[in-house]
Amino acid sequence: MSDIPSVADLIPNYEVLEGDKIPIEEIFNLPIVVLAWRIAPSTKKKGTNCLTLQFVRDGEEDKHVLFTGSDVLMDQLREIESVLDERGLQHKFKCRIVKIRDYFRFVSEA
Repeated sequence: MSDIPSVADLIPNYEVLEGDKIPIEEIFNLPIVVLAWRIAPSTKKKGTNCLTLQFVRDGEEDKHVLFTGSDVLMDQLREIESVLDERGLQHKFKCRIVKIRDYFRFVSEA
């Protein structure tokens, strides 16, 4: 069996994001700590991407995940990732997610 590759060998950045699945609406305007994320092609809507976001509610330990096709959140995460990398910081941050008209956005947790 040693000649069979691991999924980590085939997809280097693959990480299972575990947690209870909840709809994004359940955490609107609540403080959360984002632990990890993945942007990948959507299995629901061809030609689009899907964001998988792993987080905990601020002050809690139980991990949760949500799935969204929000381009705004994905764009913000690309910017956040770049800044965290530049500063040599872990890919974790505190925030809230708000709905502004017809899109979602990360904002300060305060």
